Amino acid sequence: MSDQSLGGPLDLIVHRGTNGSAPENSLDGIAEARALSPDLWIEIDIGATADGVPVLCHDLSLDRLFGRTALLSDTPLADLPGLPALAQVLDAFPGQRFLLDTRDDAHDALFPDSPLGPADLRADPADALLEALAPVLSAAPPGRLRLMTGTRAFRDAARAAWPHVPADLAERAWRDDLAHVAETGNTAPLGPGAERAYVRVSAVQPRLVAGLKAAGLAVYATASFPHRSLENSLWVLDRARAAGADGATVCPLNAALLEKFGP
Repeated sequence: MSDQSLGGPLDLIVHRGTNGSAPENSLDGIAEARALSPDLWIEIDIGATADGVPVLCHDLSLDRLFGRTALLSDTPLADLPGLPALAQVLDAFPGQRFLLDTRDDAHDALFPDSPLGPADLRADPADALLEALAPVLSAAPPGRLRLMTGTRAFRDAARAAWPHVPADLAERAWRDDLAHVAETGNTAPLGPGAERAYVRVSAVQPRLVAGLKAAGLAVYATASFPHRSLENSLWVLDRARAAGADGATVCPLNAALLEKFGP
């Protein structure tokens, strides 16, 4: 049970499908996070292979994960040993709730140090990912999956195709509009039907959170540190709760932080 002496409980999301020692976006990482509590949301990154399989992979290029200069969209699943398919993950962890961070924006999702760029993509990654996700999302029971998208176009297409799967913009997709939405209450930049506002924790302030909530949005603080630690997670959660946020994405998390901040 949450320690609510300093504020209400937060809806906690474990970042990139890991809680510490296991690799990101891996079966072991998800198992590690799930062991802490089966009620946590787990965020995982989703891209599509050349043969149209949605897989857990943060980059559209393979430099960081496989040490080779190639594109995920040009590589079949058989040539990506150890990379979990989304369907495999859902089967392995029945009932687990996942926030799918879709790698649909070529400019954002290519590894920054890769010699490959958006011009090297043979097709729009958003189109390929929408097609790849169709069987999984169509069959998903309500309440199990959410989407966090890199572009408005992908979000709108996903909402139209799968209205039972909530979809909102990732923080990176509407960062430039944040101040305008918070100050005016005009949520047009987030599109019709927006439910959540993902906000960098450094920008999470009580006034901003109040403005977003007045516009009907649930506010989630997000953070990604080069060197993750429980101290950094504590800072994120303290800041999120003090500002009145509804939830936060963190990694790592432990039983003490879950007890203090979780529902």
